[in-house]
Amino acid sequence: MPLKKPPYRRITAIDLNTGEHVWQIPFGKGPANHPMLEHLDLPPLGTVYSDVVAEGGVLITKTLLISYLAQKDEIDPEAHGSILVAHDKMTGELLGGNHGRSTTARTANELSG
Repeated sequence: MPLKKPPYRRITAIDLNTGEHVWQIPFGKGPANHPMLEHLDLPPLGTVYSDVVAEGGVLITKTLLISYLAQKDEIDPEAHGSILVAHDKMTGELLGGNHGRSTTARTANELSG
């Protein structure tokens, strides 16, 4: 577990006209399921940098911000899969998500309408 206070990684929406932060959300679940923390039922803490293969990415549409993180164990047959989540672009509200391999494209298509 990291010694640093969460969120460990986050997405920040910035108003480019004013430079103000409109909203911030944790990017990834983080160590909330660690045996010392799982009983606390914590919200997402932001993924710790050692938990992923790559930074993943962010896709922005007219109404959505879709983020992706590849799990470290994704190359293993017993992998939990990647994390794909969609947020309202204006508020950062979580609209839906998926942890898995095969439904990533389908989930993105369903969320965009």
